[in-house]
Amino acid sequence: MGDLARVEHKQKLRRIQSGIDAAKEAGRWTGRPPAGFDFEDGYLQVKADEFLTIRRALERVEQGTPTLKQLREHLLRVNVAGALRRPP
Repeated sequence: MGDLARVEHKQKLRRIQSGIDAAKEAGRWTGRPPAGFDFEDGYLQVKADEFLTIRRALERVEQGTPTLKQLREHLLRVNVAGALRRPP
């Protein structure tokens, strides 16, 4: 029984990967959209206000103004959803 489950699991993984590869070939986005973007019909759409806020924040980091902690707190204050995500 365990061998059958293992084979089915491998087939499932192949089908999933095949779907992801097909989506990428079609130019569609796979996975969670980055901060400043939304996901519509398989494509990324810019959320202008959020994108510009993040861009300004990153420019400040580049100049050495805030620490990353201060930057995250600022993005949370202005309600940028991507600031809540933690890297895996």
